[in-house]
Amino acid sequence: MHKLIFEGPELAGKSYVIHGVWDFLERKYNLTNTILDGCIWFNADVGIFGTDFGWPVIKKYIEIGNILKSKCVIFEKFHITNHIYTNYKNSDVFTSIDQILYEEGFELIHVSSQFSTNEIQQRINDRLKSNSSYARIAKPPDWYKEKRDEYINLVNESKLKSYTVTNTYFPNNNHEKVLRWLGEV
Repeated sequence: MHKLIFEGPELAGKSYVIHGVWDFLERKYNLTNTILDGCIWFNADVGIFGTDFGWPVIKKYIEIGNILKSKCVIFEKFHITNHIYTNYKNSDVFTSIDQILYEEGFELIHVSSQFSTNEIQQRINDRLKSNSSYARIAKPPDWYKEKRDEYINLVNESKLKSYTVTNTYFPNNNHEKVLRWLGEV
């Protein structure tokens, strides 16, 4: 079963790509038809990553991944996000976690984007319409471009088997590229 980590900067379209991957894997590996148990999707970084809780929670998520080894598991944002959000403190912990994830067979899907400044501003505006609390953390478009470059660098440093998809528009079929890379289609 797949143990997947999706990483990438805010507003790159991670959830969009994940949803397509999750939907396919959930349907394929569903056992009950009464519970969506074919693929487990974790997204719990708000208030955790970038804080003192980040690394301890990630270690627990790895334990959860091992408990669920008979299931497909997706983590949306993980050790790379925490490392960026903590401004690269504890590089030794990052390296150690990356090694554990490698040994446990986790795979990394990096979702990037090539959005222009105007397109990023539109994505910010759309996010603010659907989630007013985002106003408390929204940044100028150039910040998102800087983070995009940081993710690229850290993905390249990671030992995990990885695949990158780049969103340039929506809707798109990037989830199908990921599924092909995983050998699912």
